[in-house]
Amino acid sequence: MKRILIVLLAVFSFSTIQAQTYKNEAAEAFKASISKDTIQLVDVRTPGEYAQGHLKGAININLKQAEFVAQVGKTVDKKQTVYVYCRSGSRSAYASKILSQAGFIVVNLSGGILGWQRAQYPIEK
Repeated sequence: MKRILIVLLAVFSFSTIQAQTYKNEAAEAFKASISKDTIQLVDVRTPGEYAQGHLKGAININLKQAEFVAQVGKTVDKKQTVYVYCRSGSRSAYASKILSQAGFIVVNLSGGILGWQRAQYPIEK
């Protein structure tokens, strides 16, 4: 019985460590983070949403497409931080989770582009 408890605690501890290995940032902190010269900024929304307006310098890789992680891997350097966002922060949080599980260093924009716009930061069309 003691062994089973130890094994369960070990498994729980490991899964807790793996639960979230990405960072969430609100619009102000995210803006400061992406103000660097060389960043990797990924908009995970659909191409239609991207066309309606996106953050300057963002590339569009639709989370809903097949092989999303592989496409990101072909486009960005896994050794550098990848900044991701979507409309409200939900899809990008999911994208952050699966990308971080694949070994990427990820920062997610909490509140998405809607939060970005509420903070009155610019978007491009």
